[in-house]
Amino acid sequence: MRVGITGTREGLNGRQIDWLTKFIDLVGDQITEFHHGDCVGADIEASRLFKDKTEAKIHVHPPVNDAYRARGFGDVVYPETSYMRRNRDIVRKADIMIAFPRTRVPQTHSGTWLTINIANQQDTPSFIIKP
Repeated sequence: MRVGITGTREGLNGRQIDWLTKFIDLVGDQITEFHHGDCVGADIEASRLFKDKTEAKIHVHPPVNDAYRARGFGDVVYPETSYMRRNRDIVRKADIMIAFPRTRVPQTHSGTWLTINIANQQDTPSFIIKP
């Protein structure tokens, strides 16, 4: 199973960390790839959990704009692209998406909510773990 993530650069809250930890404990042995956007916050925090708890290969999709780039570790690092292209690539390569938005309701200028919409348009199964 290939898992993609999108989330707030402010990081995961305790409830979101608990959910992700339980998810990994439940199906971690089935996860072969983990895709993230190399942003500070949720991306890098989730990446550490996947690295520590699974054998999944970490796939990094870095943005061209490195203002919030985490420069995280990865087994596969793709070329830098725009945020929009990166988000589409993550969804395209994922069998399921996990989203950790900062807000409980969709926001117009949120990359996380935009990525959730992309996943919905492509019929990619998604879990939205709200704060």
